[in-house]
Amino acid sequence: MRILEPLAEDPAANADVLNALGVAYARAGRADDARRTFERLAEAMPASSGPLENLGVLALSQRDVRGARQYFDRALAISPDSSRALAGLGAAAYESGDRDTAYKAWARAVQLDANNFDALFSLGVNLARDGRMNDARPYLEQFMNSAPPARYADQLRGVSRLLQVGR
Repeated sequence: MRILEPLAEDPAANADVLNALGVAYARAGRADDARRTFERLAEAMPASSGPLENLGVLALSQRDVRGARQYFDRALAISPDSSRALAGLGAAAYESGDRDTAYKAWARAVQLDANNFDALFSLGVNLARDGRMNDARPYLEQFMNSAPPARYADQLRGVSRLLQVGR
């Protein structure tokens, strides 16, 4: 952050610098700083869904489901085919009890990007948790066959157990 903060102080700061700083703040638990940085980026890039998606993810991490949903809806108004925004909307909808919207959003996210492993995992696991193993199985198997083990090791183990139990 020490390297990024001085660069971000420039009013014409590069979007990549601001995004990296916002992510660094979020990972460091500095949610208010992350929010301000992503809001600045959203203001500088009103035609980009990325900053709104980041704000949505940040809101979800703060358990602000309503706020997250608003950010993801705004992101989708800009980029209706954003797999990341759809995955976030799915997570926010599921957290608020709106299962139908969650499943549709995650399914659309996976349809748009078969490598959106977070959406693929969320769709499969939550369908299974809701007693819909037959619907969940194709998504869980796709996750097992395509998710990178280095990043998703824990989830892969859990999905493997879930598939074995569901046979």
